[in-house]
Amino acid sequence: MSNTPPPNLRPTAMHIDLDALGANFNAVREKAGPERRICAVVKANAYGHGATIVSRRLQKLGCDHFGVALVEEGIELRRAGIEKPIVVLGAVAGEEGIRAAAEHDIEIAIHNFELLPAAAAAGRPVRAHLKVETGMGRLGVKPARIGEWCAAAQSSGVELVGVYTTFSSSDAANSDRTPRQLERFLGAIEKIRGCGYDPPMLHAANSGAVLNFPESLLTMLRPGLVLLGVPPAKGRLGAPFKPVASLRTRVAQVDEFPQGYRFGYSGSFAAARPSRIAVLPAGYADGVNRLLDRGGEVLIGGRRAPVVGRVSMDLVTVDVTDLPPVGVGDEAVLLGSQGEEEIGAWEIAERFGTIPWEVFCWIGDRVPRLGFNGGSLVDAASRFRSMPGSGC
Repeated sequence: MSNTPPPNLRPTAMHIDLDALGANFNAVREKAGPERRICAVVKANAYGHGATIVSRRLQKLGCDHFGVALVEEGIELRRAGIEKPIVVLGAVAGEEGIRAAAEHDIEIAIHNFELLPAAAAAGRPVRAHLKVETGMGRLGVKPARIGEWCAAAQSSGVELVGVYTTFSSSDAANSDRTPRQLERFLGAIEKIRGCGYDPPMLHAANSGAVLNFPESLLTMLRPGLVLLGVPPAKGRLGAPFKPVASLRTRVAQVDEFPQGYRFGYSGSFAAARPSRIAVLPAGYADGVNRLLDRGGEVLIGGRRAPVVGRVSMDLVTVDVTDLPPVGVGDEAVLLGSQGEEEIGAWEIAERFGTIPWEVFCWIGDRVPRLGFNGGSLVDAASRFRSMPGSGC
């Protein structure tokens, strides 16, 4: 048997608009100015968009740095051809994780005292960003212990290249928490400098802060969702920002059913009239929420069609009775735009009482991510296939 992975044969795919990604990056670059670095946060597979595709394009556009949550994510980017600096912003699993990061020239976050001995035992220089806890109540060294941490770090072999914190409420332009967190962070930086350190990368501004708190940009920005064209708070970003991703498939079957016919597992939906039903080859294993039958819709022919019956693992049924004729092979959009209509991430998130970050992370790894530039497929990443020369 051949070891060659099977090709992607199903039509369900996440389409990544690389032109939109470029426009979004340039808009953030304009806000940053030439003197600041941009660290694109591409953790969790670039929030489900495809970390290798997104990062490769951002590297070509001149992105300075990449942020991930796991050492494994950083290694994946290195293998995909990312040569720019990478920093692990999440928790690192002690000496083993630090050694693996150093072997792949990946920077790490130091967020407590216990990681310092592990860094000293790594057997090679460790480039690190100190995380300061300013109000999230998660990882980080509290400002009151900065002097103590600096003293401990001097014998650890850590090269302190950055200091950062995480804002809890920067998506709200009128947040009073963000200015308070920034004040604590700036105070911590002064303490660090007083200990003899002068790290060049000072970063706090996530997507919300990039948009709402320009005073927090410091020497490096850390945008994530805004690069993907989705606002961190409900609403629209406005030009030139544009959503990057859309989840698309094609109709697998269309059939007529009589009034009273029941659809899906448990027969949860009964047709109130003679109905024309289209079947789409996508299900909850692909990120289509199982509860989408409770008022959810998809786009076919630029029109909204309601989901009927329970979403199954691999299939979803939609009522196309009121649409112009729909045939096998017609495109269906579960997330994104088609014609004048759009089903955005915030619309889906609000339906399920969550946030766009989670909506994108629902999309399973068996859904290929396809990168388009000028309407042409130029990059792809999938668990089943890699495009020739893509390096995924």
